[in-house]
Amino acid sequence: MKNVIGNNSLSNTIAEKIMEQIILGELKPGEKIKEVEFAKEFQVSRAPVREALYLLKQEGFIERLPRKGSVVKSYSISEAYDLLCIRMMIEKFALDKIINNGFNNIFIDEMKTLVIWMEKNKGKNYPKLNYEFHLLIIKMSESDAIQRIYSQLGLPLLTLQTLSFMNNYYVEESLKDHKEIILSLESGKINQAKEILDQHNRKLIARVEKRLPISKGGDSK
Repeated sequence: MKNVIGNNSLSNTIAEKIMEQIILGELKPGEKIKEVEFAKEFQVSRAPVREALYLLKQEGFIERLPRKGSVVKSYSISEAYDLLCIRMMIEKFALDKIINNGFNNIFIDEMKTLVIWMEKNKGKNYPKLNYEFHLLIIKMSESDAIQRIYSQLGLPLLTLQTLSFMNNYYVEESLKDHKEIILSLESGKINQAKEILDQHNRKLIARVEKRLPISKGGDSK
C-alpha cells in the first residue's frame, strides 16, 4: 500500500488482506467490515484490526458511518462519473504524448503478455489485470507527471472496475477492445487507438452507472 501510516506490520498485513478482498469484489461498496471476523482469522485482538481499518480509511478504501462503523467506500454516480472521465482525459493525454514522442515496443510486448494472462483469468483477478493494461498506456507516455497523477486514481478505479465486470460478456468485450488497441498501436495508428480507447472507456462508465444506486440527493448523470 502507498502512504501506509504506522509501523505495525501486523496491521499492515491485515490491511492488505482487506484491501485485496475489496479489489476482488469479495467485499462490496457499502458492506460493513466485521472486525471480529478478521481478529479471529489472524488470531489477534481487535486493536490491530482497528489500526488496519484506520490505514485503509486514510487510503480511501473504507469510510466510517454513524451507527454502522467501518464500511467499504461507496461512490455516488456523480463521483464515479467524474473519476472515470478524469481517467479518460489522462489516457488521451498519454496517447497524445506518444504521438509526439513515439513509443518503445517493449510496452507493446508487455500488453500482449498481459492480454494472454487476462484471457486465462476472466474471474476475480480480471479487474486488476485490466487496470495494469491501462497503466501500460500511461507508462508508454514516459511522463513522470502523468504517471503520478494516474496512480492517485488507482484505488478507486480498481473498485469501480470490479463493479463493471460482474457480467462475463463485458469481460469478453473488454478483451476484444484491448486487442484492437494493441493492433492500432503496433500499426502506428495512434489516433485510431484513441478512438477505440475512448469508446472502451465510455462503455465502462455506462456499466458502472448502471450498478451504482442513485443517491438520496437525486445524484444522476
